Amino acid sequence: MSNTQRNNGDIEFKVSARLGVISSYSTGWTKELNVISWNGGPAKYDIRDWDPDHERMSRGVTLHEEEARTLLSLLDTRFSNGDRGGRRVRGTWPEDEKTVTAVPEEEQAETATTLIDEEPMYEE
Repeated sequence: MSNTQRNNGDIEFKVSARLGVISSYSTGWTKELNVISWNGGPAKYDIRDWDPDHERMSRGVTLHEEEARTLLSLLDTRFSNGDRGGRRVRGTWPEDEKTVTAVPEEEQAETATTLIDEEPMYEE
C-alpha cells in the first residue's frame, strides 16, 4: 500500500505514521490510530476502521494535537486508578458531570457498538 491514496478522486490522504491497531474484526477490518494528512493539510491524529488492504475506510474521527492531548488526559483520568465500576467524571463544562457505568471487560468487545449506537453513554 502506498502512503498516498485517492478515494473516489475527491479525497487525498497521506498516512504519516501508523500508531497502532485498537481492535480487529472477524471481517479483517481493523480500527486504527494513525497520523494522517487530508487533502494536503496538516497531519492529524485519526481513528477509523480500515479494510485489510487499506484501500477502503469507514468514517472516523480526526483530532488536532491539542484535542488528542485532551482525550489522553480524559482517558487517563478515567482509568488511572484501575476502577472499572461507576465513577464520577468531569467533562469540559461543569454541567457535564455524569456518572459513568463501565461494561465488564469480558463484555466490552460484544457490546461496544451497541452502547454507542443504541444506549446513552452517560446516565443522568
